[in-house]
Amino acid sequence: MVSSWARRPRVRVSGSWPGMRSGLKPGDESRILSGAVAHELSVARERRVARHYQERKLIRSLTAACEQAKQEVPGFAWVTHVDTEAGTPCIVWVFDTSEAMAEAVRSPAQWLAWSRQALFEAGLRVDDAARWVGFDNEAACRRHSGGNWTHQLQRHLPRRR
Repeated sequence: MVSSWARRPRVRVSGSWPGMRSGLKPGDESRILSGAVAHELSVARERRVARHYQERKLIRSLTAACEQAKQEVPGFAWVTHVDTEAGTPCIVWVFDTSEAMAEAVRSPAQWLAWSRQALFEAGLRVDDAARWVGFDNEAACRRHSGGNWTHQLQRHLPRRR
C-alpha cells in the first residue's frame, strides 16, 4: 500500500524540488512562494474582484440616475465617477452650460439623493455624501482643461483632511 505522502503532487522549479538549493539558478528563489505570500496574493485578488463588482453596481445605479436626471432636468448631460485613494468614488454630475450647473448647485438635494442612492446600491456607506459629489460643465472643461475630461475630473477629488 502506498502512503498518502507518496501520492501528494510535487511541484518542480527549475529541475529541483522546492526548498532544495542545488539546481536553482540565481533569482529562482523568488518563484517559490511561501504559504503566507500566496495567501496575501489570494486576498489581494479577492479584493480586486470585489472592487470590480462594486464598481459595476455603481455604474448601473448611476446609469439609472442619469436617465432619470436627463428626463427631469434641462441642461443635464451625463454623470461619471472618479476613484479616490480613500476608496469612495467621487460622483461628478456634468451639465451642458454653466447656467444649468448653477441652477443645480442652488438646489443640490435631489443630486445628493441620487448620489447617496447609487453609493448605497453599490454597497458603499458614506456619512457626508456632499463631500463626494461634484458638479461640472462642458464649457468649464474646454476653458480650464482644453476639453481633457481626465484632467478636469481630477479637480473634483476631495482634499485630504
